Amino acid sequence: MHIALQVRVLGLKHGAWGVERYGNRPMKVDALEFYPAKLAELLRLMAERQAAARSSFVPTAFVTFKTRRAQVGGMRRSGQPGLRGAIVLPLRYH
Repeated sequence: MHIALQVRVLGLKHGAWGVERYGNRPMKVDALEFYPAKLAELLRLMAERQAAARSSFVPTAFVTFKTRRAQVGGMRRSGQPGLRGAIVLPLRYH
């Protein structure tokens, strides 16, 4: 015997997918239908955003210096005006 677990869903909370599937008003739906459908939608969105991220390449680098003086010299030689676009953290020894 299967007891259907109902969940209350507000379509607006789940974006265009939720509105298309469940409308604008709160409604109770079977949890065994809702959660797999929501998971499939999230996986679709994740794949879509990963593909977009792969196409927008941003060159990055991680560099460490032993002294503040070397850090400043490296930034000056990098061709970057000032520290724009760089995150500079002090090196801490423990």
